[in-house]
Amino acid sequence: FSQRQEVLMAFKQVQLLVTSQDVENYKQIKSDLDQLRSIVEKSELWVYKRQGEDGMDGDGPSESDN
Repeated sequence: FSQRQEVLMAFKQVQLLVTSQDVENYKQIKSDLDQLRSIVEKSELWVYKRQGEDGMDGDGPSESDN
């Protein structure tokens, strides 16, 4: 990509927050997304931990070995 194309693509993603309600909505959405990201990361860790406890951590035979 050229710099010009990159700038044009960045401009397409710009959203103007012109009212205080727009700003508040943006802040709330950003906060919710941060919280969701954290929850997803934790749940992934729980899945990996659970798989390790069940002996599915790669050390034993897998279902495809049967």
